[in-house]
Amino acid sequence: MNIKSASKTVITVILATVVAFSMCAGQSFGATTYNIKPAQTGTVKVTTSTTYANKPSLTADAAIAYCGETGQVLYGKNINKKMDPYSITKMMTCYVVMKYVDKGKISLDDTVTVSKYAAKQMESKLYLLVGEKIKVRYLIYGALLHSGNDAAAALGEAVGGDTKSFAKIMNKEAAALGCTNTHFVNANGVKVSGHYTTAHDMALILQAATKYEFIQKVCQTKLYKIPEDNLSDAFYVRTTNPFFYKDKKIKKPYLTYNIIAGKTGTWDSGSATLIEAFRFNGRTIYTVVLGDTSAKRYSDTVDLIAYGRRALSSIALTESNDSASGIEKEATNQSWFAKVIDKVFPDSVYEFFYGSTKIEMVKGLTGEVTSGSKVNISWRPVSGVDGYKVYRSTGGSYKLIKKIKSADTSSYTDPNSQSDHTYYYMVKTYSFKDGLFN
Repeated sequence: MNIKSASKTVITVILATVVAFSMCAGQSFGATTYNIKPAQTGTVKVTTSTTYANKPSLTADAAIAYCGETGQVLYGKNINKKMDPYSITKMMTCYVVMKYVDKGKISLDDTVTVSKYAAKQMESKLYLLVGEKIKVRYLIYGALLHSGNDAAAALGEAVGGDTKSFAKIMNKEAAALGCTNTHFVNANGVKVSGHYTTAHDMALILQAATKYEFIQKVCQTKLYKIPEDNLSDAFYVRTTNPFFYKDKKIKKPYLTYNIIAGKTGTWDSGSATLIEAFRFNGRTIYTVVLGDTSAKRYSDTVDLIAYGRRALSSIALTESNDSASGIEKEATNQSWFAKVIDKVFPDSVYEFFYGSTKIEMVKGLTGEVTSGSKVNISWRPVSGVDGYKVYRSTGGSYKLIKKIKSADTSSYTDPNSQSDHTYYYMVKTYSFKDGLFN
């Protein structure tokens, strides 16, 4: 068959938390670093020390280098700032599609009929035609390689029925990944009000998406031939990922940096994004740059990769064996009668007479070293509780250092933290219920 004409050719510091799938983060600030590493016990270790070279100066407004296996944020710049993702949105779109493939709700070989809405998408596109029948797998290649807005829109409609419904699915899945500052409005990332993400959240999305071998396979393809269908001849799509093209000194950057997946996002020359996933020493590091320029996003990412490699090589990664159960039960002034009820009768009976205090781990616990050696920790606010209790340990037993009597306060700065120390932090919610005798 004939190849599509040129007009259609596509070449263009210890924190403890209970988390199912959310980021426990550590960041570096200058030469002072802290590591936050989750362990099965629910505790993670934070060490402040002088390690590797100062972090790079990036053009991007927001950026992150995140190690998936250790939960470390090796580099962070405005990681929670809401920004336009542009076409890296398509990574989320393809992640949702692959989840539906896993569930058996759709197949990579299912045929999608291109709608008028999908066909009229502008900017980067495959020039799909209304009524064109094309397989899901080819739409994924078109969305991730050439960044076809029409291909992504068609994928969204294939899963959600329409763009609005698919956006709801995207937001639900993003929340399930632990993305707390992300909201999608469309499947392709075309700039629109209310469509945003953060460097932190995009790292989580990239990590989840690249667990699918098919997404990795697509992203590692430089040129792919999409076969003919009912309305179009065969044509080629070529990746926009700059790591697949010769750099000044490096012939094949994707091999040099061991890239396993990536995606560009571009609105104009001064508004661009880039995400990459690469392997190093048996680990996977995810980099995100937002609010960058199209000319600088590649070099910024190269700097992130180099910095992440140095950081991962320099930091001693040791699991914390400390357990949340190591905190001593908070004593209460119990009467003799209360102690008898506590030992003899079920908890429900004791609670009826004396009330109870329910304590649970918070989620999304993160931290940073602020001015001097002060450690600031923050977590996701929990509604319906009476407040929070902050615990700290230097390696032994945990001690309560702050009781926050407000559910609306979800951060705390430790005034007594010092440089060159290792600290273990834990935060729990508490909810008090009165009993008959209280």
